Amino acid sequence: MRTLWWSNSPWTPSGYGNQTALFAPRINAIHPTAIFAFVGLQGGVMEWEGLRVYPRIFDRYGNDSVSSHAQHWQADVVISHLDAIMVQPGAFRGLPWVPWFPIDTDAIRPKEIPILKQAFQPIVQTRHAEGVAREAGLDPRYVPAGVDTTIYCPGDQLAARESIKLPTDRYIVGMVAANQGRPSRKAFPEQLQAFAEFHKRHDDAFLYIHSWLGEQLQGANLLRMLGDLGLKSGRDWMTAPDYLYISGLISQEEMARIYRSIDVLMNVSWGEGFGVPILESQACGTPVIVGDWTAMSELCFAGWKVDKSNAQRVWNNFDSWQYSARPGAIVDQLEEAYRAQGDPTNILKARRGAMDYDADRVMSEHWTPVLAEIEAKVVGEAGKLEMVRL
Repeated sequence: MRTLWWSNSPWTPSGYGNQTALFAPRINAIHPTAIFAFVGLQGGVMEWEGLRVYPRIFDRYGNDSVSSHAQHWQADVVISHLDAIMVQPGAFRGLPWVPWFPIDTDAIRPKEIPILKQAFQPIVQTRHAEGVAREAGLDPRYVPAGVDTTIYCPGDQLAARESIKLPTDRYIVGMVAANQGRPSRKAFPEQLQAFAEFHKRHDDAFLYIHSWLGEQLQGANLLRMLGDLGLKSGRDWMTAPDYLYISGLISQEEMARIYRSIDVLMNVSWGEGFGVPILESQACGTPVIVGDWTAMSELCFAGWKVDKSNAQRVWNNFDSWQYSARPGAIVDQLEEAYRAQGDPTNILKARRGAMDYDADRVMSEHWTPVLAEIEAKVVGEAGKLEMVRL
């Protein structure tokens, strides 16, 4: 079975690109696979680690060219790894479409349901998504996102801090979140307010924020927000160098050092379709603070959760409910994390939980059997079509 993987390029520094880099080569080992990179490549085909990579042509998400790329590759199936709302099912021209898609809301976005009902076999990334997909009348398979646990692993915190020039004598709270779109699903206002209050109580608190701080990506002006909260660059917080961040020049190895450097990852977003930083942080032995909703509930192996009772339901741009945590509730969890700093059991629990999502394990326990089921179904459908032709 030849597959076309449709997502961000494997070198794009996003959760989608991260998963492309992990699983496209692993799938290629058992099913010849090419990548259609609707983000990260334009102007021509190239090769990446022995895999052909097709470019985006005109449409922002690649709907205008996915069928042509699939035909050129002689694909039997297209596996998409992007939000289902971006897909135009008519673009496949009868080719089996297998969406591996996130659900970051209380229920599937209403506009996605008729799209997903045209899928050959939907695949979800979390148990939360599996449940709400079934409620919407779908029959999904479950394949979680993964992490390379050989790169993302515990290490010396002091050495990691020195390597990226973080202060060695501070309690460091980390955020790893894309600043794109308004309102912000990543809940920057709520979390930065929480950190500002926490910092008033603990003058050794320091924030590392791995994001783009400006508005150029249609996000919030985080630089102004930090200043308005009385937080000063260098004294109270720092971020990755702008050029390295926006150019995608921060390696996976350096990201692992960032996670090792911090004392806790703060990721109390409105909702997560998966939340790769939550997994990567814990693979490095660093506990997390998350919201107890969507994917975050099942991905917190070592850390603290903000209960739904301490969050307000918010109606997003896709006509769905998500949750905005009260800043004070996030402060409460920061206090819990602060009191627990240095507890070695958190390192063990975080790492142990993350190992269930090791990329090789996800491939063998989830992708391989699901792909075998899809291949049997593709062969069966082809046989039925041949019988009709006869």
